[in-house]
Amino acid sequence: MKGRIQKSMRRQSFSSHSLPIIILLCIQLASIFLFSIGYFPSKNILQGYNGYSDQERALGPHTKKFDKLVFIIIDALRSDFLYYKPMSNFTNLHKLYNEGHVWGFTAYSNPPTVTLPRLKGITTGSTPIFLDAILNVAEDDSSSNLKDQDSIIWQFYNNFNHNTTNDTAISPARIKFFGDDTWLKLFGTDRFFTEFDGTNSFFVSDFIEVDNNVTRHIDDNFDTTRDSTWDFIILHYLGLDHIGHKGGANSVHMLPKQGEMDEIIQKIYDKTDEDTLIVIMGDHGMNDLGNHGGSSNGETSAGLCFVSKRPNFVPDSQRGSKHNIHLPIEKYNENYAYLDKVSQIDLVPTIMSLFDLPIPKNNVGVIIPQLLSSFSDSEKNFYLMENYKQLWKLFNGDKRMSLLYNMSDTKLLSEMYIIQKNLMEQATEYNYTLLYLGLVSIFVSTMFVIIYNYHNFPSNRSNLIITSSIGLLLGISTFGSSFVEEEHQIWWWITVLYFSTNVFLSNNTYSTSGKIFQFLITFTCLRLIRGWNNSGTKFSYENVLSNIIPFNLLWCFNLVTLVSLMLPHKHDYVAFTEISLLSIICFNYKIFWSLKHGDYNTIPDYFSNLVKCTLSFIDMDIDSAQDLITFARLFYKICGALLAFNRIYYRNVPAKRHFIQKYIITIFLILQSAPQNIPLFLIFEILKFCCSSGSIVTLLLQYLSFFQFGGTNTIATINLTNAYNGISNDYNIYVVGFLMFVSNFAPSIYWNVAIPLDKKEKNIYTDLLNSLGFTGIYGIFLCLSCYMNRYHLFVWSVFSPKLCYYVAYSLFMNFIVKFLTVGCIL
Repeated sequence: MKGRIQKSMRRQSFSSHSLPIIILLCIQLASIFLFSIGYFPSKNILQGYNGYSDQERALGPHTKKFDKLVFIIIDALRSDFLYYKPMSNFTNLHKLYNEGHVWGFTAYSNPPTVTLPRLKGITTGSTPIFLDAILNVAEDDSSSNLKDQDSIIWQFYNNFNHNTTNDTAISPARIKFFGDDTWLKLFGTDRFFTEFDGTNSFFVSDFIEVDNNVTRHIDDNFDTTRDSTWDFIILHYLGLDHIGHKGGANSVHMLPKQGEMDEIIQKIYDKTDEDTLIVIMGDHGMNDLGNHGGSSNGETSAGLCFVSKRPNFVPDSQRGSKHNIHLPIEKYNENYAYLDKVSQIDLVPTIMSLFDLPIPKNNVGVIIPQLLSSFSDSEKNFYLMENYKQLWKLFNGDKRMSLLYNMSDTKLLSEMYIIQKNLMEQATEYNYTLLYLGLVSIFVSTMFVIIYNYHNFPSNRSNLIITSSIGLLLGISTFGSSFVEEEHQIWWWITVLYFSTNVFLSNNTYSTSGKIFQFLITFTCLRLIRGWNNSGTKFSYENVLSNIIPFNLLWCFNLVTLVSLMLPHKHDYVAFTEISLLSIICFNYKIFWSLKHGDYNTIPDYFSNLVKCTLSFIDMDIDSAQDLITFARLFYKICGALLAFNRIYYRNVPAKRHFIQKYIITIFLILQSAPQNIPLFLIFEILKFCCSSGSIVTLLLQYLSFFQFGGTNTIATINLTNAYNGISNDYNIYVVGFLMFVSNFAPSIYWNVAIPLDKKEKNIYTDLLNSLGFTGIYGIFLCLSCYMNRYHLFVWSVFSPKLCYYVAYSLFMNFIVKFLTVGCIL
């Protein structure tokens, strides 16, 4: 009776704090969003469209160098994929280069290195804003379109001259597009393209059909027996990028895919004439993991080639044979700077000049000097001056232009590079009202959280002080870009310090020898977690555990991990059956997934044969992509059904219900994790039993494990691989977004769910308050750092991504996981 009364009193206390804490949580989220909206502003652009004045039309040479333009964009085509022998399979392109039909470059792609902002740069010549990287994944977003902005597409459509000798023959160019549907998002389907066929850019599981859907249009559009039906054709291939996301830059599929692209280039080259210019490029590069979005050398170094059959397209004096440069290049360049390096946005004024079109108003690019060899001296001067006048007006507005008509071409180029540098430094304008309001709101809400926590939960004050101190330390560190890039180092040393003192100072009943044993087990687990993957952006090591453990042994560890999740339920037939069923499905799916994506050499034969037998038993085919999707969906349905079943079946035994639900969630997290990271969950299970419960342990281990799972503070390490488990081509962006969050934050979710449910945390809201206090203090300093470093060199590559991770953590972990999932649902 007394126990029931105490339980009832605790429940009443629990409920009395619900509303204030929910209000504080919502205020903190609103404050963070306010600051973020002000920090990720839209960019000021010049309205209207550029054009030649009557005087310029009268004085200029206005002689097109080419009649037709072919854009072949190979997504994530890093420069070494084109030029470096061990990484390149573009044999036909190499031959054309050595024969003098190709100008080759490494093109610097301004971060963020994701498709949408890079396409904006390629078509308008402007530098992107960081918000474009976020909008890049929102397939149904239309706020970033270029239909009413000056661009290559607009100029071709409105000012294209079909006749090189008749200046009055201006009419819309016939533009066709096939490939990545991001182009359709930018330019729409109702005006510019006479024919189009978009392919989904985010279904990364497919790298075959997504390219075949582009290639199938080549024969009809490059048929030499019929009159041409286009002036400008765009082919955007996604397969190589998808291979990178799936298996990294060294995937077994990478060289064959390059060979496929090379054959397509050769086929198009053979079917075009001397008046056609072919431009081959990557929109960005990738790092060795196959990801992109950041500012590493691999991500910002894209390949760029101009190809033409025209004799002497590359003058003899400039050909590779004259400079002892033949493709492929055998010497490795760690900066990926093969051949000459240019800025990718320089493509825009170069193309405009070659086709005698006005340069888009917001272009920041400078004509590529090497391509000036196609012009006579008078033409060079005219187009350089057009480029200079356009840049001057963009930078200085209506201010009178400096007279440089008597300047040499070299001087003009030098002046333009200076203006270009200045324009890039003043690309955005921040909303200071929202910035200040957000900063004040975060500060005020954090003070309320700390005061409320301190006065209403006296027993929690020590945890409050420690979590606040950690937030203060981490917050101060955000003022240094290197500390942000290497944040995992700080979490490692804080975790080591805390566990070193906690093991011996805790009030547990262990003897001295027991404490020593606990200490050894704890730090063995921590060291294994620490050494499992690379993290951070400055250093990368080959001898991490996930790389050096043989694949056969790794899959055995994966099996042991899933089996270990069954053992705690061996005395409960119902629970044991549930966890065993999910574990079996999960293990079979991970093998199925790996086999389907070509990782045959990494899986023991006895496992692959077992999975093949399992699939044949349920009438599925190991080679069927649709069956892989169906199998994942089967897991999700069973997982959801079991969560609902346990809520009913164990409704009177909440401790048992929580215990089982935690294991169901863990298996779900394993399904959403990379195969090489699955054994970490076994280490987590061992470490969990050596830890005391509480907010501090949850805080430390969720951040440490996030970074040691391979996470960083850059967009480049956002893993899309498991975001498409069970997803077909006609996917829902919100479902993919949810799965992406789960797969990237899987270890953090584990620790937020495991300790409160396993250790029966007295009050989930105490844990939430401590987390809000940490997040608030950390956020105050992070927002101040972002504000003070808004014009820093690394604002997009370091501070902006970190702010995005902070926003995602606040929304996803504090609100969805801690409050909704743990506090309300489970």
